[in-house]
Amino acid sequence: MAAKLVHLSGDYSVEESTHIVINATPIGQEDDEPVVPLDEATLRPEMVVADVVFNPPLTHLLRMAAARGCTTLDGVAMLVNQAIIGFRTWTGVEPDATTMREALEEYLEI
Repeated sequence: MAAKLVHLSGDYSVEESTHIVINATPIGQEDDEPVVPLDEATLRPEMVVADVVFNPPLTHLLRMAAARGCTTLDGVAMLVNQAIIGFRTWTGVEPDATTMREALEEYLEI
């Protein structure tokens, strides 16, 4: 499967052959209203939509994708999984993902 980097200009129409859409920008960070410029109507239920923004965890993009029936992945999960890998690498101990997510949510007050 090929990956494609798209520089957005206007409202981007997600190609029909797309399986995964990832927002790797800070759009939506600290404010859940800013909109990633893509055409909402081109999101389909069989797509996975991920957003690297972790605060707020439920960005406008993820709310829009969920409303269209897409599977969504929030930035909190990505951050926790990165932390798990780092913790395991440095300590050799396998941390509990649920505990780490709860601690992060408590720290971020989300």
